[in-house]
Amino acid sequence: MPGCAAVGCTNSNKKRFLMKHFPIDAARRKMWLEKMKRDNWVPTNYSCLCEVHFEDQMWEKTREGGSKRLKCDAVPTQFFLPYLVLMLGGISTRWKKTVAYFFTGKSVNGNVYHDIVVDIISKTESIGLNVVALISDMGPSNQSLWRKWNITAGRHCKLSNFLPLPLDDNRKLFVIPDVPHLFKNIKNMLVRNIY
Repeated sequence: MPGCAAVGCTNSNKKRFLMKHFPIDAARRKMWLEKMKRDNWVPTNYSCLCEVHFEDQMWEKTREGGSKRLKCDAVPTQFFLPYLVLMLGGISTRWKKTVAYFFTGKSVNGNVYHDIVVDIISKTESIGLNVVALISDMGPSNQSLWRKWNITAGRHCKLSNFLPLPLDDNRKLFVIPDVPHLFKNIKNMLVRNIY
């Protein structure tokens, strides 16, 4: 079964998400497509959306065996506009400040992030703040940036979690995955019995 057809969503049956095929009924299919806001895209007979794009009230009462079924008039409404938010935060004192945000559109190459991040590091350092770490979720665009910087972490590779700080080769910039996302991934794996 293919992955989710929603822009930016990488969920699939293989990751133990419930996948729902597009309706055969033309009127309902059109409603789904309007909610997706995916221009000039035509679903195939195999196109699916994953369960996260449907609000709780779109599901019938959970069945005895634990299976879920969409209501006959269900429409997906949970779609998120892709965006990038860059924030600064203190380590020794509690503070944080949003310094930039970008609406990224339907997809963005993570290599584009490199110039943005280096520019923000440069401006941050110029006002006297020391940058020691970059924390990001594990989305595909951020992973692309990690690859550009040769950051690796996995079962079958050597751990490499820092690079020379751009603009000052004598200091390190540590790259750290976002802890709440790590906990969310662990929870999802446990709920879906993937371990």
